[in-house]
Amino acid sequence: QYETLFKFSSLTYFSLSIWDTPFSLLSDEDEFGPLTSLFTRCPQLSSIILELNHHEFPYSPSALVATLGDQCVFPSLRRFYAQGCVDPDWSEFFVNPNSHPLRQFLKRHPGIEDLAFGYAPETAYCYDIDPTEMAQLFPSLKSFEGPVFLFKPIVLSALSEQIEKLTIVDDRLLDEVSLTKMYDLIPRLPRLRTFGIWSDAVDEGILVNILRTIVNAAAGQLEEIEIHDIDSGSYGEVMELIAQVRGLRSVTLDESVLGMAAKNDAEKLEWNSFAANLRRTCPRLRTIYRPIRKFDNENREKVWELLDDA
Repeated sequence: QYETLFKFSSLTYFSLSIWDTPFSLLSDEDEFGPLTSLFTRCPQLSSIILELNHHEFPYSPSALVATLGDQCVFPSLRRFYAQGCVDPDWSEFFVNPNSHPLRQFLKRHPGIEDLAFGYAPETAYCYDIDPTEMAQLFPSLKSFEGPVFLFKPIVLSALSEQIEKLTIVDDRLLDEVSLTKMYDLIPRLPRLRTFGIWSDAVDEGILVNILRTIVNAAAGQLEEIEIHDIDSGSYGEVMELIAQVRGLRSVTLDESVLGMAAKNDAEKLEWNSFAANLRRTCPRLRTIYRPIRKFDNENREKVWELLDDA
């Protein structure tokens, strides 16, 4: 039935998001046929966004790009997203790069500036990745959204000089990839404007250490911070770090911070009061969001905005 959606040609932008993906589309490569045909009719694609979700099984972007053949090139491709519940077979991606379809597809598209990968816990790659390898594979990268095991070598590579946006998407952020090797070792992120940790749960110490590392490397340029989970034990340190970002214009924080911000057992603050307190150290702050379950490509909701006459 979905085949009727893919009769277009000469597109430059393609986005497909399915929240309850039929299992056949995830497991049968023949089901990729209509999508493959569409891509071949759109050689000038500059943006490909895929977000397929299933309650149990991930999909393989590697299998999809394999159907395009090993000579397929989109000369104008600048954005590539494989979001949702995704399993590219990361082990093969790094161990056997010359035979991995997705790895070779990315290698043929060095102009990609905006890259995003979804995450499935059982697909994580827990071995060290050479940062130089990331810089060579993504020479034009400016924006990255994906799991922390890719985030780490990217920020430790020469790409740190050009990256403008970084987002960690792991559902639960654990120290499975020796994050301590990264803490305070990033000398500069001179172009970074946006940083986010979308994890719903973060192991003790990781949030503060990562945020401190990023703020120290990019505090002068940071304008937006997104943090989806803060426990009460980390709240004070996290807010002290956010307060150092003088140019902060937007922040995303869970509603639980309103209770943590209340002093002397008082009732939790309203967003207006919370914003007023934060603007004492971050005077450029204009918007506050709270995280929500992703809907219509948005995973946050605006809860406060500075009015022009405020």
